[in-house]
Amino acid sequence: MTAARRFVELPLNKWAWSPSPLVGQVILITTVDKAGSVDIAPKSWVSMTSFTGPTLGFGCNTTHQTYQNIAATGEFVVNVPSSSMADDIWRLPDAADRLAGLRLVPARTVTPR
Repeated sequence: MTAARRFVELPLNKWAWSPSPLVGQVILITTVDKAGSVDIAPKSWVSMTSFTGPTLGFGCNTTHQTYQNIAATGEFVVNVPSSSMADDIWRLPDAADRLAGLRLVPARTVTPR
């Protein structure tokens, strides 16, 4: 039996893709600014870029707080949430307080949690 295929037209403007049609692991990137304020951002454009390191790459707009914090401090933490957090993570981009309901644990090596 052949699986059914459905082709969907997508606009060329990626900003119109909401929700994203691309399936992938969502990670949470935590950073701190120079004053020590914590920021958390969900990222879905993430990939292992090298086994020797290991090196992980993720997409981030240079105008976002995540990038600004990383550029200023040189540090960030990659958090891999469990599937039980999916509903909470889905709401993060629109949340007034992204840290509400999340338990922050101090990192052992870098400043961000």
